[in-house]
Amino acid sequence: MKHTHFLISMFIFCLISCDQDRELLKENNLSIRNNTTSYQITGIPGYQILLKTKGNAQDEIYILSTNSVRDFQQHIEVRQLRELDSGLEIELDSGDKIRWMLGNDPVANVTGYSLAKVSGNYYHPFFYGYNGPLSNPDVDKVSCKCKENTIKASCDHGGRGATECSVEHGGTLVGSGIQMKCNVKCEPGYYACCKNIEL
Repeated sequence: MKHTHFLISMFIFCLISCDQDRELLKENNLSIRNNTTSYQITGIPGYQILLKTKGNAQDEIYILSTNSVRDFQQHIEVRQLRELDSGLEIELDSGDKIRWMLGNDPVANVTGYSLAKVSGNYYHPFFYGYNGPLSNPDVDKVSCKCKENTIKASCDHGGRGATECSVEHGGTLVGSGIQMKCNVKCEPGYYACCKNIEL
């Protein structure tokens, strides 16, 4: 009889513990979902752009130069962004990952030859309008690019042989209060070329 009471007590204890574990798991999953941020991937010929759906001037915008010719917009919930040596890993709220990589990387979802990152009030209006991200942003305004090794270009930073470069301005230009950051990484066969902005 003592054994029966003991077994029943243990069974009830296990049920209570399992319910508590289930509740804790639900809370953790809810907490993870609440820690996601809404992003948009915009595809235009030659580029894919990742930016926050409700971004401000300080938020980083990623631009992958590709050979794609598709126009599209995709909304995603992002748990975390990880900058890699040769790309970007986007972890979604589902746990799935999208990898933007330079070159022919076998783990990439999308490959390109240039990955630029920009931020600041100089770049913001080229990517955002009143209602959020623009469907056709002005990527030509990005001052950090990758150039083919066979093409000669004038660069303020980087240049032939450089695989990455960056430029930053945090003061005033002609009394304007312009702020910007820009950097780029390139795949082999290209060199990084960054230019100072001119107003």
